[in-house]
Amino acid sequence: MADMSDPSQAKLTGLLAASLGTTGLRKADEVRALEAEVQRQEAWYRKIAIGLFGDGGDKAYFLSIYGEPSADNPWGYRFDGHHLSLNFTTLEGGVSPTPFFLGAEPRSIPEGGIGGPVGLRVLADEEDRARELYESLDDAQRKKATLELQLDRGLFVGSGERVDPNLPRVGIAGADLGDAQKKRLMALLETYFGNVAPGLAAREKARLEAAGIDSVHFSWAGSTTPGAEIYYRVHGPTVLIEFDNTTGDGEHIHTLWRDPTRDFGRDLLRQHYESDQHEH
Repeated sequence: MADMSDPSQAKLTGLLAASLGTTGLRKADEVRALEAEVQRQEAWYRKIAIGLFGDGGDKAYFLSIYGEPSADNPWGYRFDGHHLSLNFTTLEGGVSPTPFFLGAEPRSIPEGGIGGPVGLRVLADEEDRARELYESLDDAQRKKATLELQLDRGLFVGSGERVDPNLPRVGIAGADLGDAQKKRLMALLETYFGNVAPGLAAREKARLEAAGIDSVHFSWAGSTTPGAEIYYRVHGPTVLIEFDNTTGDGEHIHTLWRDPTRDFGRDLLRQHYESDQHEH
């Protein structure tokens, strides 16, 4: 971004707004603004960041376009940098918004911090709605849902190029939840879907509902005390979400939303080539 002209930066903001909608764009901006607080707290990070990216601050982020934007042919773009990696692939009106990565450090802005108002939590809904779901479980349900907490483990399953289609789903299944708990699970999923534009979020919700909320599994590791180190996972036929806050004394969050079949538009491309019969 630091190398773009002002008009180009304005067009980039428009592209991100069209992809993310109001909520997602706000979070992406807040993630970038948190870089000032990270650099204030961690002099070693500032040296590394400047060495890699230059002293760009919240503009040390990069746009990559794959293919040529077209209404008919496959293309995509990535916008990424520290704690932010957004990937959108489009083909004939279909759009894949995954992988979708947001991070936050610190978890909340401390007194005397910069990058936002004191107490700002960029990923508050992602954390709080999962905690509320876990706290709603009875003892038997919680036994199914609970994983062992492993500190400094990072994302367990979501960082590879592809999601393993044979990856077992762990935790409690939606089929074992009560109606109110299923609504909490859906609210958590909608938090992630809501980080993209409303029309795209609605399509992702419809795909999940078609696959069935009963087949979605939820698992949690760690304390329910706000600010403690935690990890949780949501895994179903169309979605794999991980929330990791196991490093930095509970002040360093990574979230990743993936689709086991559609990351980088893979199923869109497959359908395109099958229907096209490789004629072009």
